[in-house]
Amino acid sequence: MVFLLIGNGFEEIEALTCVDAFSRAEVKVTMLSVTGDREVTGRSGITVVTDAPMAQADIEKAEMLILPGGDVNRNGNYGSCAAAEDFIRRAFAAKVPVAAICAAPTVLDRLELINGKSCTCYPSCSTDIKNAVYAGEINAMTDGDLITGKAPGAAADFALTALKYLRGAEVAAEVAADMYHDFKG
Repeated sequence: MVFLLIGNGFEEIEALTCVDAFSRAEVKVTMLSVTGDREVTGRSGITVVTDAPMAQADIEKAEMLILPGGDVNRNGNYGSCAAAEDFIRRAFAAKVPVAAICAAPTVLDRLELINGKSCTCYPSCSTDIKNAVYAGEINAMTDGDLITGKAPGAAADFALTALKYLRGAEVAAEVAADMYHDFKG
């Protein structure tokens, strides 16, 4: 089971591209709400209905945790919620692979969960990376169990890189072809 954690202000294209790409590979993504409300509104004003509140999910049994970017430190999103930060810490403690895009790697860095790992993020957020190694403006990359992506425009590469990690290169290539996306991962 793959969990995607969202709160108010999330980046819609990053979240929903992951849900779409994974569903094309027949991998169920369960969207979890940080706030506990089933409806969550993204940074562009698009409201989505999540599958469950975060509090009902057993992160230790997840195959992967996906963290889209957006306004991650906004009230009602995972960067400003102690319970969500604990949820993310438990994912790392349980060795659950984590895929984070845009501003999300800055939260992982602040929590000191990716110390010494290479990552990418939204370019203007790169100065907030203090404990990890900012690898530059790369669309998507993997360092061990950490998958990171640059920005909304890299959402497809990010989703496919995470899918490749989870299900292999052949599955990611099939999904990329189905999307008519020139995936180099």
